Amino acid sequence: LRNLLTTYYRIRGELDKAYVQNRETFELFPDYVFARTNLVHEYIDTGQFEKVEDMLGQHLDISDILPERKSFHISEVLAYSQAVIRYVISIKNFSLAENRIETFYTLLQKFPDTQGVNIYALEDDLKFAKIRSGIPVVGIPVPKLTNPLLFELYCNSLRINHGLIEKILCLPHKSVLQDLEIILRNCLDNFFEWAQMPRDSR
Repeated sequence: LRNLLTTYYRIRGELDKAYVQNRETFELFPDYVFARTNLVHEYIDTGQFEKVEDMLGQHLDISDILPERKSFHISEVLAYSQAVIRYVISIKNFSLAENRIETFYTLLQKFPDTQGVNIYALEDDLKFAKIRSGIPVVGIPVPKLTNPLLFELYCNSLRINHGLIEKILCLPHKSVLQDLEIILRNCLDNFFEWAQMPRDSR
């Protein structure tokens, strides 16, 4: 019930309430996998990456955090895997992220009842993280920008952090306009190819 309430707050966008509720749950039930993974997401959301490894274990294996347990429910394994994938993307370990995503799909095939679970958003996070780092993504040419900060704008949806906008507005006006034109042209030139790409290759 506590986990459902945490999820409810998160879906409503009331992240502060979700964080408080989950921290209370974790204090009461430190062996509860979902409370632990929710805490990992909070640390990633708030940029506290140094705290994540303690929550996930040194080897990023679910058995690290609960060594006394001999088995785990598939929902626990998938939730833990999603947290790990998000973490390794955040620290730019892209090869490990790709490996863990492949393993995730293997688990979905092995447990067909979990097919409703997906990680499309994490695959998009990985793609955008690569673009931010200047790493070419198959089928998506990376534009050359004068202001690297605008890669953040290129890789975000309409829900853009206001702090990011303020930083962009402080950049040289002329070069920002030139970069924005490059971004728009890149989107227009590659929209058809992007729309035709299979979902699992995005």
